[in-house]
Amino acid sequence: LAGPLTSQAVEDAINLVRQSISALRVKSPALAKSGKTHLTCTVSVGWLTSEDAHATSEDLTRRHALGLAEKAVATAKRQRNRTVRFSADL
Repeated sequence: LAGPLTSQAVEDAINLVRQSISALRVKSPALAKSGKTHLTCTVSVGWLTSEDAHATSEDLTRRHALGLAEKAVATAKRQRNRTVRFSADL
């Protein structure tokens, strides 16, 4: 990351990694029967900042923070191939 570390910079960096991974194509002879030649993947990322987590609870525990991250990941997976930052409306 170049420049100031902002939430937008973090999200942009996560998206860049996600896009790079989803651009990978792996040749697979096993797929020949299906008419496809390459394996592809999607990448769904959920993330949050400590400020996001603290906004939901006065008593923030590691388990609570992980639960919030899991909500963001689940939302990203439902949308497929997305990056989702936790927000209270998830």
